[in-house]
Amino acid sequence: MSIRGRGSRGRTYFADDTYPLPVRGGTNNLFATYQDNLTSDAQASNITTTLLQVNAIPIASTNDVLEITFTACCENPGNGPSATFTLNVDGVPQAGGCQASMIILNTEVPKQNVSITRRITGLSPGAHNITISWVGLGAVIFVVSEPDRQHATLLIKQLRS
Repeated sequence: MSIRGRGSRGRTYFADDTYPLPVRGGTNNLFATYQDNLTSDAQASNITTTLLQVNAIPIASTNDVLEITFTACCENPGNGPSATFTLNVDGVPQAGGCQASMIILNTEVPKQNVSITRRITGLSPGAHNITISWVGLGAVIFVVSEPDRQHATLLIKQLRS
């Protein structure tokens, strides 16, 4: 299998299974992965609550990098539910695109996908907690009732030099 594409400067890039191309500028190696999946149905309320969490990620140095991906599929059980999801590091909401909101205005489009991706650098050595919190007006995630259609997943890759 090969992948071909044209870069922004007109160069053609090529990679195949027998000759992988190195990632330019990459000095970090995958050290560990962490994951939390929602395992029971959940409903947003007007009080911010933790939806998913990974606790005590051991950071060895400020060079460690966390690549965080959160995805979810929510449902509208009635008219007008909404939810806002926030990425938090050690209980502190992260700025710069670390919130995802969904508003479902009618029951004709009952499911919405949300996602947050973020690369966190410069954390001090020690254990750190990553959480996804949510607040809303009745949006639900039916991971038990509709496991093939809805989910909430937090995936964290820890990179170390």
